[in-house]
Amino acid sequence: MTDAGVTVRPEDVISASQPGPVLLVVDCPSVEYVERLVSHPQWEPYLAGGPAHDRVACVVHLSSAESLAAPRYQQWISTFHASTKVRSVT
Repeated sequence: MTDAGVTVRPEDVISASQPGPVLLVVDCPSVEYVERLVSHPQWEPYLAGGPAHDRVACVVHLSSAESLAAPRYQQWISTFHASTKVRSVT
């Protein structure tokens, strides 16, 4: 409440919340997991055409070198938004 007796509510002084950037961490320990990983429906919002695809700022891959080199894995990585930064930790 102000000195003038006016009650100030949060919506009076704070703008509507907006979703922020998304950071994804992917753990694919071996090539045997690639198909199951990349076909999981949980990724769909973040891939091209998904409702959150333009909010993915970075994808960190905690994956084996063999997994990262797999053609199916590379194809899946390419489906993220073009501005997404991809980092690998092997």
